[in-house]
Amino acid sequence: MAGGDSAGSSSSVGGVGTSRRPRRPESTAIYTERGLKSLGLRVDGASSVFHEWSLALPTGMFDGHRSVLPSPDHLFFMGLTRCVVWAVYSILPVNMRLAAEVSLRDALSQARLQRTRVYNLDKGKTYTGNTITEWAAVLAVAPCAFRRILSADTMPMAIQVVLEVLTKLQSLIEAIYAYPRIDIDGADACRARLTNTELMAVADDFMSAVSAACLRPDCVELAKLIDVPNLHRLREVVGFSIPALLHVRHSVELSFESSHQPLKRAMVQGNGHDDAKRAMMRVVEEELVSRLRLDPSYFGIPKEWTAHPGVQEALKKAMPLWSEESTSWRLAGATVPVADVPEQARERAAAYMRSDATPRWRQRSTRGDDAWVGVGDTVGVLVTSEARSRRAFVDHSRELGAADTVVAYFRVVAFCSSGHGPPFAIVNPYGSPDKNGTRSIRFSRFQYLPLVPSMRRALVVHDCDTCQPNEQRRMAHTAVNRWVILQRPRSG
Repeated sequence: MAGGDSAGSSSSVGGVGTSRRPRRPESTAIYTERGLKSLGLRVDGASSVFHEWSLALPTGMFDGHRSVLPSPDHLFFMGLTRCVVWAVYSILPVNMRLAAEVSLRDALSQARLQRTRVYNLDKGKTYTGNTITEWAAVLAVAPCAFRRILSADTMPMAIQVVLEVLTKLQSLIEAIYAYPRIDIDGADACRARLTNTELMAVADDFMSAVSAACLRPDCVELAKLIDVPNLHRLREVVGFSIPALLHVRHSVELSFESSHQPLKRAMVQGNGHDDAKRAMMRVVEEELVSRLRLDPSYFGIPKEWTAHPGVQEALKKAMPLWSEESTSWRLAGATVPVADVPEQARERAAAYMRSDATPRWRQRSTRGDDAWVGVGDTVGVLVTSEARSRRAFVDHSRELGAADTVVAYFRVVAFCSSGHGPPFAIVNPYGSPDKNGTRSIRFSRFQYLPLVPSMRRALVVHDCDTCQPNEQRRMAHTAVNRWVILQRPRSG
């Protein structure tokens, strides 16, 4: 016993009063590894559940990366998009960075993001606090925002090459996430989806652009920032995951993709004791909340119990078990004085209301969550080529499956409700796109647009020619009536 004590302790000076040497705390990485192993989430063991799935699914769907199954959103937006945008700023001359950042921030402000700054001009690096959703918006607006402020005559050739890479990445992500719905996009859009072969061709085009850019001496910043694991995992998603699972959104919604990331976070945040139990409890809690979001009364829980702010916050973050039906639009926001409504809008509204109705003009319309549309925003709604000029929209009927149904875009002038029937908006239509893809607003035409469930807010960017940042680091736009309507990645 004495020998054992001396081996496990250290003596003070003079041999009086022995004290046990404190154990060195193990690193968080060791706790994480133990938790992964106890949960069977390691890929280097035959007992791993991912090992069993990899044997059942096509070869190449799983790699040795710590995320096991490529997480598409993180890969495309936090990985590739962030790297390419950072490369643009790194290659840009210092005197052009301010204009590029102001233009990008101005375009992102239309998406109502919490953070619109992407690049820190003072520190010379990108912000690290942007979320996946914010980077998805960056990918949607960045090519247009950069090109409208950077003249082709003064733009370095390296920037043109990297912007071409960014544009091809945008086209690839739009093709990967394209998931048209008949009530929003029409039957023709559903029939026009890319096949796996066509998607591979778009991916090859992007990879070829990256390869050509990285071989240029003036694009060394892009070669340093865009790393091989990201490109390798892009190949896995396009070449293996999508053909096996039919669409990238299916891999996101799979149980093992949506659950193993919370497991890892639960283990990292723990203290190393019983990480597996703590992680599994977290999964059970999230599963319960997801089911409550579906319909609390179905599980015998009164709906008023879920009115608590904390419960509402949890329900808002929970992933629904399947796509939920869109709720109806309703008017919200401040009341707009009648004098502030254009006369043509008042006349158009009166033509579609009862003679004894009193119109109530409001500032915006909402679905009851973060999805809202305000005066001056642009909306898209499905119309037919034979739609009348005064009331142009496709109702939920047999016309949804008809040919020549397209999405038309309108700028909201005012929102109105009469108390009889659904609320509606008075809008100005956009014209057809020209050869450059830009549209003009027809300010002289006022149309009646019922707030149908299929109406969606569109992301619009001003197509500048001589617009420049002012002294307040804001874009000073001209009166040129040209607009670019952008496709949102991860939409639908």
